[in-house]
Amino acid sequence: MKPGPAGAGLALVAGLWLPGWSLAIGGEDSPLIDPATSRAGIVVDLRLGGRVRGDFQALEGRIDRLEDERLQVSVRLDARSLELDGPAWMGRSMRSEKFLDVQAHRWIHFRSEPFAPALVRDGGTLAGTVELRGVARPVAFQVAPSACEAPGYDCDIPVAGQVSRRDFGMEAYRVWLRDEVGFDFHVRLRQP
Repeated sequence: MKPGPAGAGLALVAGLWLPGWSLAIGGEDSPLIDPATSRAGIVVDLRLGGRVRGDFQALEGRIDRLEDERLQVSVRLDARSLELDGPAWMGRSMRSEKFLDVQAHRWIHFRSEPFAPALVRDGGTLAGTVELRGVARPVAFQVAPSACEAPGYDCDIPVAGQVSRRDFGMEAYRVWLRDEVGFDFHVRLRQP
């Protein structure tokens, strides 16, 4: 996957484990993604020009610290909670069985591959798997370098990337919509 203006890359949130921090990540003390202060969005480009943006109103996730000190993130977006800025027909189309199929597949799930904590501080590519419409595919998202000393607490962790609609069986509306669907996240964390 090529990096883009969006991405289920919430996994980057996991990079909050930096040397010297007193934060204990792992087991029952794993930080949670704060749904009240985090944002997850989607971007769909129209073939005739223009762009439709939407935000998921419900998300959840956590970061786990592995025995080898690497981190792993798991994030879920409630597809039913998607609110689009575009026309009403787009909202109906995005929720329909031809696109996200929210009645049969409520959750969009991302699970990262294990990664070094420095990724959140320095930025870079985060690999993982997205499950969308019951189909799991490998993806790569881009994490932006941190803008503060405590990413996720003192500032957002920005993550972005794109997926191909065709890879997840969303082949309808090809006349109107481009294949790439962008995801972008601005993640904040909290302790359980």
